[in-house]
Amino acid sequence: MIQVNNIIKTYNTGEQQVNALDKVSLKINRGEFVVIRGASGSGKTTLLLTLGAMLNPTSGDYIFNGNNVYSMSGNERNRFRAKNIGFVFQMFHLLPYLTLLENVTIPTFGKNREQAKKLLNELGLGERITHKPFALSAGEKQRTAIARALINSPELILADEPTGNLDPENTDEVINIFSRYHKQGGTVVVVTHGTEADKFADRIISLKNGRIE
Repeated sequence: MIQVNNIIKTYNTGEQQVNALDKVSLKINRGEFVVIRGASGSGKTTLLLTLGAMLNPTSGDYIFNGNNVYSMSGNERNRFRAKNIGFVFQMFHLLPYLTLLENVTIPTFGKNREQAKKLLNELGLGERITHKPFALSAGEKQRTAIARALINSPELILADEPTGNLDPENTDEVINIFSRYHKQGGTVVVVTHGTEADKFADRIISLKNGRIE
């Protein structure tokens, strides 16, 4: 499903150039659960954002289902991302002035409310639909963010340190949700420096200094 060919991402820091990704190539098959691990600064978040069609590489190609993602126009890439990819981040990124239901329906421009209710019920949040994020625990916020990621039934879930702000109980719950999605045929890529998702992974990719070890 995914083919990354010789991706380089270079940042200019004053007089120095730093390759956050340095000739990275990899393939991810449909239905795989992949963990990308590395220390802080290894390039794993840069790789995730590249896979998410959010960060244009300096050079190289990213092919998703036969489509060269970064040869698309900005609008085409936005539509592609909304249709195919769900994102889960460490900091949740819920809008504080919206209810849970409204947050989950953001990718559908406020539509698919019944599907959003179904997802929230499945994730144990059915009684919290009208609450706003400030009234939620960290685990509830992350489950809401996962519901938002799943609302468009994406082919791919990308998760960036999704358990970084959670206690062990909520960490297990979040990883189990990803596992259920994976067992239903979804493709999961989790970026982490921890080992919580290892037991569910088909493959673990280690990054160091922008390169796959």
